[in-house]
Amino acid sequence: MPKYADPDDIAFISARYRLAPEHPFPCGPQDCFNVTEYLFKTLVGKYDGPLKFLGGESAGAHLSILTAFRLLDNLPEHRLNGLLHFRCYDLLFTRSAPNLSRRLPLDTELIMRFINNFLSSPFFLPQINDWPYLSALALEPRQQGDIRTHPDISPLYRDLKEYKGRLPPMLSTAGTEDPLVDDSVFIGCRMHDAGGQAVVRVCSEASHGFIVLLGDATGKNEAIEGCEWFLKTHFNPVVAFRVEARNA
Repeated sequence: MPKYADPDDIAFISARYRLAPEHPFPCGPQDCFNVTEYLFKTLVGKYDGPLKFLGGESAGAHLSILTAFRLLDNLPEHRLNGLLHFRCYDLLFTRSAPNLSRRLPLDTELIMRFINNFLSSPFFLPQINDWPYLSALALEPRQQGDIRTHPDISPLYRDLKEYKGRLPPMLSTAGTEDPLVDDSVFIGCRMHDAGGQAVVRVCSEASHGFIVLLGDATGKNEAIEGCEWFLKTHFNPVVAFRVEARNA
């Protein structure tokens, strides 16, 4: 973060959130939304700049996009620019997950463990009514019986037509050896089709989490340069909010 903050005069704020499985959905997304809502209302006076950036890596990117859509629903007057990285946006799995099922540092078995922890138990949400703006599941017939397809859990299932003209610019980064590469590509395409400014950067032979790995990981410098370009393109001096991926 200092690499981006110092030259571009951006203040970064990292959010802590309750962890699964002790605190399953909707606890993590609710915490992220609460922090973001607070920052929207208080930052101009404290930091002389609005909150315009929301992003994270891995689980942090998943929480970021859930928060971004909830902001569009609840605080439409606030404009947000988004910077997202590699993450699972379809908890039913896109094709790259089973096709790259044995790639390190993330494989299908580990992804399933994270999903089950996030949802408290396999495909079951005992606290679904605690998520404030979920009045009903309203699942389509083809989706009935699997909670993972709800758009507030798997954002690839969200209908983006209602957000046309309001979607924030987005950068989605992934590697060809990441089991979740399809998620990053698909979410970028869906945002673009709905009229958003979406940039998808796929780095050859890069693994999941490559941008935060120590040393010169494959694709890392390329991805960092892409982030710097995105920041300079879309941001004046602002405050950025980053959701950190933490071990469940």
